[in-house]
Amino acid sequence: MKAKLFLLFCMLMSSGALLAQDEQDTEYYPEGTTWTIGFQWHDGHSEIGKRETVEGDTIINGVKFKNVRYYFLDGEERSGDSFAIREDHGKIYCYLYNGPHDGENENGLFMYDFNWEAGKTIATWELVSHDVFSHIVLNENNIDTIEEVELADGNKYQYIPYGQIINGIGKTGEGFDSLFGIYTYMITNGSVPFIASFTRNGTTIFAREHPSDFTGITKTVDDSSATNAKDAPLYSVYGTQVSGEGSLPRGLYIRNGKKFVVK
Repeated sequence: MKAKLFLLFCMLMSSGALLAQDEQDTEYYPEGTTWTIGFQWHDGHSEIGKRETVEGDTIINGVKFKNVRYYFLDGEERSGDSFAIREDHGKIYCYLYNGPHDGENENGLFMYDFNWEAGKTIATWELVSHDVFSHIVLNENNIDTIEEVELADGNKYQYIPYGQIINGIGKTGEGFDSLFGIYTYMITNGSVPFIASFTRNGTTIFAREHPSDFTGITKTVDDSSATNAKDAPLYSVYGTQVSGEGSLPRGLYIRNGKKFVVK
């Protein structure tokens, strides 16, 4: 009896350790992750104007961050450090090099929480620009429904219409000049920025040439009505829909907002 209890204890400890390890090992923005920013002009045409790439690590106030560097794509040699990001079990924080250096920004502003489930309220910081003035506001966003969108890599991803947020990527809606940038609702140079592409681990996941190209939403997933349904959609920790539960590789998966481990 003691041997069986000990074996059960070891199995539970092993499962918990694997869950913690897989959560910690998940990287939404690994080294080399790149996204581009396009600009739509009043005459209707658009062009890709800037690229941002995760390049190297940096230590800020004793905390390890990933540095993000920008490159303007207008033919001039213009580049620099945009900001730094860090990940913590599905939560993403952003340190602004030129932002407020107070308690809120010290260890990074809370920007994303990719642990989604219907009915959950997520409070995140958002940078807002009005003409030439920028400020930071705290927004509370309630996840009413979680939808799906099929992207350039052929996979389906969880998606929230507000801000066009794609799980594991970020806000891709019109008006954002970076995945971690300023939302601009008064434009002074005659153009409106939008996220044009996102590439992770060498694979282009999201791509478009015009903000109106964002299409492919296939259906709505209502987690509140499918809490106990075994046929509810199954997702990887990156937000990608997967199938074939019986043949899944080792790792961490999500169904109805709940995480479980395949060993």
